[in-house]
Amino acid sequence: MQHKKSQPLNLLLVGGTIITIITLASIWIFPVLTHHFELKIMDLKFNMRSSLEKEPEMSSDIVLVVLDDESKISSGFKYIWPYEYYAETVKKITDGKPTSFAMDIILTKIITCTVDSMGWASLVDELSESYMAINPYMVKFGDVKEPLEINAHRKFLNELTTLEQLPNAGKGGMQHVKNITYKTHSDIQDVSSGMGFVNIEVDGDGVLRRLPIVAELNGMVVPHFFLKLLFEHIGYKISNIELASPYKLLLHKFPDGDDVKTLEIPLDGNGNMLINYMSFDKIQYQQKKGEFYYYSAWPLIQHRKALNFQGKTVLFGDNSLSARDSSPTPLDGELHNPLIFCIAMSNIINESFIKPIAGLATIYQIIFLVTILLICATRIKAFEFGLLSIGILILYICINFILFINNGLQVQLLNVLIPVLTAASYLLIYSVYHSQVKMGVLEGSLQSYLSPH
Repeated sequence: MQHKKSQPLNLLLVGGTIITIITLASIWIFPVLTHHFELKIMDLKFNMRSSLEKEPEMSSDIVLVVLDDESKISSGFKYIWPYEYYAETVKKITDGKPTSFAMDIILTKIITCTVDSMGWASLVDELSESYMAINPYMVKFGDVKEPLEINAHRKFLNELTTLEQLPNAGKGGMQHVKNITYKTHSDIQDVSSGMGFVNIEVDGDGVLRRLPIVAELNGMVVPHFFLKLLFEHIGYKISNIELASPYKLLLHKFPDGDDVKTLEIPLDGNGNMLINYMSFDKIQYQQKKGEFYYYSAWPLIQHRKALNFQGKTVLFGDNSLSARDSSPTPLDGELHNPLIFCIAMSNIINESFIKPIAGLATIYQIIFLVTILLICATRIKAFEFGLLSIGILILYICINFILFINNGLQVQLLNVLIPVLTAASYLLIYSVYHSQVKMGVLEGSLQSYLSPH
């Protein structure tokens, strides 16, 4: 008799477990089933956080100087800006004595007249005067089996390793550079204090949510442009970084007031840092309060004296329409990439990160929730179990959003929710079916008992 009672219970527990495992395996093998929707859910979290005014902040250490369309029109050069004006902008910035300075503009030497030649010489002279500019280069990522052609880039690699000691890439866990596609002219590289790659990696839906913070180049770890600028700002040696795992970048001996510490930057499993965006309205609000500094290049040149940039890091970028240097973002549509780099730097300075939670953490959540459902399914009626299941799922969704909004924890929602939902559906259907069978048996027994002999 006891054996007969345990059969439905065993079928309930085993069936619920098996259907959970099958659903989870399907999502794991075919991540495309949920990946796009997970990204859109993350965007929804960003927007909800913005509406609740719980966004991170821009760092007041950062100054953004931009060559915008207004500067080009006001200067009388709507399309191509003369090198002379680049030189004047650099002079105004470096005369302000910032701690670090970078140009997010890949300049090539195009001389069409004597004025251009003189302007180029002035620009190189201004950069050599300070010898503090960080300059960008672009790379192409690929499979580690496609090595970089050393002979084609030997001079560049020599300059890169001469400027600083780059750590060994080790076992990887970051993207591999198979080619260097664009770089600033060698005249400018020769008077630079450092270089960083400026590649961006948009997701499958075309939205920029992450940046490859480091990459492997010829067996060495090279920093992204924004990270190199930050390191110059705080006087940090790149040789102190360690890629502990694809999910964790450690900055050993990171300045912390008068002391040092190990700063952990969470990664997405592919060597990318998730950008902790704030809305453009929030950035403008901080700009008005003097907590973030944003200047157009032409008005900056017109200042009689250089502005005081002491203790600041300055990024000079091109926001003009012709530069097309912008990316779609989760919050405000298109944002210019120099501003996005400033946001990423602020994330590190303020230690306000988006922390991806995946892998085993996802499995543990599923086990916990399904275990609760299995216990409840054996102890309560089908209708009550249905209500409880709905409540648990709604509560989990709320907690998932709250963890992102308040703590910056990006917990995958659908990869947990779908297996738990399928398990709950199976348990509910089986409970209803079993209760109907049990009721039918009871009715049959009652009729046989009441039937006349």
